[in-house]
Amino acid sequence: MNTKPRYQSTLIAVISHTGLGLYVILSKLLFSQYPPFGLLACGFCFSFLVGIAVLKKNIVWSDLKKISVWGIGFIAVFRSLSKMIAVQYTTATNVQLFGLTAPFFTALIARIFLKEKLPLGTILALLLTSLGAFMVTGESYLNPINALNSKNYLGMGLALISAIFMAILVIATNYSIRIQSNPTNVYLQQTFSLVVIYFLLSFLANESWEPLYQVGLVDIAVLGVFFIIIFISGGITVYAISLVNTSIYSILLSLRLVVVLIFGKVILGESLISTYQYLGVFLVVTTLTWYLWRQNKVPEMMVVNQKKNQ
Repeated sequence: MNTKPRYQSTLIAVISHTGLGLYVILSKLLFSQYPPFGLLACGFCFSFLVGIAVLKKNIVWSDLKKISVWGIGFIAVFRSLSKMIAVQYTTATNVQLFGLTAPFFTALIARIFLKEKLPLGTILALLLTSLGAFMVTGESYLNPINALNSKNYLGMGLALISAIFMAILVIATNYSIRIQSNPTNVYLQQTFSLVVIYFLLSFLANESWEPLYQVGLVDIAVLGVFFIIIFISGGITVYAISLVNTSIYSILLSLRLVVVLIFGKVILGESLISTYQYLGVFLVVTTLTWYLWRQNKVPEMMVVNQKKNQ
C-alpha cells in the first residue's frame, strides 16, 4: 500500500529513474578507464554494505534461508552482465532505448508462462515502440560516421536480452514478495550475488586493478558518484517500488531515456543527428507512458465501478 504523499512519491520515482539513467552513462564512461568486472564488484559491494547499514531494521533474517530468493539473485546477475557488455558495444542511448521494452516482455512472459491476461494495447504499443526504436537506430544507415557495425548489433542484441532478463526478474521478484519474502532481503541477496559473481569474473579474466589503485581526487569523486548511483539504482528502486505510488513510478519509466539523452551528450558526446531520430524518441516515450498509464488506470476504474455498484 502506498504510504507516501503524491509529491514524495513523484520525487522518489524521479530520483530512482534518474539514477538508473546515469548508471548507463557512467558505466560507458568508466569501463574504458577501469577494469569493468572489478569496478562493478566494488560498486555493488559498496551498495551491499550501505544497504545493510541503512535497511538493517527491515531485514528478515529467516528469509535468507529461502533458496528461491537466491535464485532470483542469479537472474539479476544475467541481467546486469548482459547490460554491462552491451554498454561497451553500442551507444548508451541504444542500451536504454532497448531497455524500455522490459514492460512489454513482462506482459508477454506472464501471458505465456503464468497464463495471465495480456493487457489491452500491448501488441499495438510494442509495434509502435519498435517503430520508434527503428527510427532512432535506423538513421545510422544514412550517416556513414555513425554507421552500424557488428559490434553495434551485438550491443543492441545484448541490451534486448538484458530487457528480457529484467522482465523475468520483475515477475520472479513480485512472486517472491507475494509469498512473504521481504523486499529488503530480495535487494540484498541480489546485490550480494552480483558482488560474488563480479569478483569471480574479475579474477577469471585476470583483470588488472592497478588503475583503481592510482586514482586522483577527481577520479575518487567520479567513482564515488558512480558507487552512490549503483546504490540508488538498486536500493532506492526497491524502496520506491515497495513504498511509493506504483502508477507514478511506472509512468515515469521513460524518464531514464530522457536522462541518457541529456547526460549522454554532455558526458559522452553522444547525440541524435536528425529530426527523424527525435521523432522516434518521442514515439517511444509517449507510447510507453500511455501503455503504462493505461495499465495502472484500468484497475483504478474497476475499483471505482465496483464501489458504484455496491
